[in-house]
Amino acid sequence: YNFFPTPYTIFNELTRRYLNQFEEALRKGASALVQESWQDGARAMAAHAAAFYNAHPVARLLILGGPITDESYHAQELMIQRLGQLARKVLELRGIRLPPAPPDVSLLTVELGTTCYRVSFFLHGEITPQYQEEAGKAMIAYLEGYVRG
Repeated sequence: YNFFPTPYTIFNELTRRYLNQFEEALRKGASALVQESWQDGARAMAAHAAAFYNAHPVARLLILGGPITDESYHAQELMIQRLGQLARKVLELRGIRLPPAPPDVSLLTVELGTTCYRVSFFLHGEITPQYQEEAGKAMIAYLEGYVRG
C-alpha cells in the first residue's frame, strides 16, 4: 500500500501501462501505412490492434472489459483521442484531409473499431478474425463519407 493505496490504483496503473504499449504498437505500424491505400491502411491498423489485444490477455481484459474507475475510463478515452489524431495524420500524409471537429471524425473512427473489439471480447474472450474484419469494415464505411480518393 506504499505505492498503491487501493486495489483500483493498481488496475489504473496497469491499464495506463497497457494503453501506452498499445498506442506505441499502433504508432510503429502506422509509419508503413502511407504506401497503402487508406482502406488497406485501416484494415492493417485493425489487424495490428487485434494482434496486440490477442497477445496481451490482461490488456484485453482491462481495456476492452470496461473501465474499473473514472480514471481508467478517462485514460482509455484519451488514448482513443490520440489514436484518432494519429489516424488523421496518416491520412493527411496521403493528402486526405478530414473535416475539422465537431464531430471529430478520426476519433469516432477509432471508437467504432474499438467497439467491434469490445463485442468480440464479450462474446468470445478474444478478438476473432471475423470481428477484426468487421472493425476494418466499420472504420472504412464511416470514413468513406468523408474521404475522397
